[in-house]
Amino acid sequence: MKTFPRVLISFIAIGAFAVVVGFSGSASAENQGQSRCASFPKVAWWGKMSHQRVIRYVNRKYGGDWKRYTAKWKRQLKVMVDIYDRDGTAVIKKRDIKLDGDKLEEYIINVAKRVSVISCLAAADSTNDFETASGGEGTAGK
Repeated sequence: MKTFPRVLISFIAIGAFAVVVGFSGSASAENQGQSRCASFPKVAWWGKMSHQRVIRYVNRKYGGDWKRYTAKWKRQLKVMVDIYDRDGTAVIKKRDIKLDGDKLEEYIINVAKRVSVISCLAAADSTNDFETASGGEGTAGK
């Protein structure tokens, strides 16, 4: 039996704890809140990731609903762990990339990091008035 899921659960728990601790004080500006968030991991087929790009994307595609966007990536993480646990192969269809074994494990770690960064940005959003889902102007993107 593999021990990877336990390691992953520990990683996510530590990341969630860091988000809670990092935002327990009040942030005075959007960039201060974002600067507490780690950078996104580098994954070739994800393209150029930045806090601002993801914030704009969530506002545009999800109406500012961080819960839906986070849920999407948590589902992706669960699916990848399930494939890994079955010694299977994940296929990134758009790029025709096949991941198994160590490569799949590395991807799972990067997806977990992405979930952690997204959770951090969502927490920053709740404390720093990014653009709102109702279309109001916040400080994001300026």
